Amino acid sequence: ISGFNTKNEWKQSILRNIFENIDRKRTILVICFTIDDANELYHTLLNTKKIDPSNIEKYDRNDSNGQLQKDVYDSGNVIISTNLAGRGTDIKLTKQVKCNGGLHVIVAFIPSNKRIEEQALGRSARAGEKGSGIIIPFENTHIKILQKIRDQREEYRIQNIEEKQIKNIEINA
Repeated sequence: ISGFNTKNEWKQSILRNIFENIDRKRTILVICFTIDDANELYHTLLNTKKIDPSNIEKYDRNDSNGQLQKDVYDSGNVIISTNLAGRGTDIKLTKQVKCNGGLHVIVAFIPSNKRIEEQALGRSARAGEKGSGIIIPFENTHIKILQKIRDQREEYRIQNIEEKQIKNIEINA
């Protein structure tokens, strides 16, 4: 997936992916980088009037006190969140959603490292359940190039810590 020239193109791509998965009778979790992005996407989705507002939930620590609104999520439910709003382990799905492929996760940014990326996409298939995920970043560069640059920076950061900072740690026994 390539990035987009405008924020509107990016949002429209995310909306298309949401609607495709609603048609498949799945629950969708969209993970945004910032609360502002989550708010903007939430309001854009509400304004489409294609989804019952009771099926759209914005989940961040400010609005929900760290709690999801529903005990169990059904087909057509959409959760707009940030990466800080939780690990996704508390998203319970109906049997129908599980039979239709489970939770679909859309990561709307390039995570800062591979661990965060795997954690975000891993929310789709907890405890051996079915699920799927996709990354739809706004950045206007091919996603594989962005991931490679990110991974190189992370490798350099870890190497720097190992070579310079760990050597300076004294262990008092």
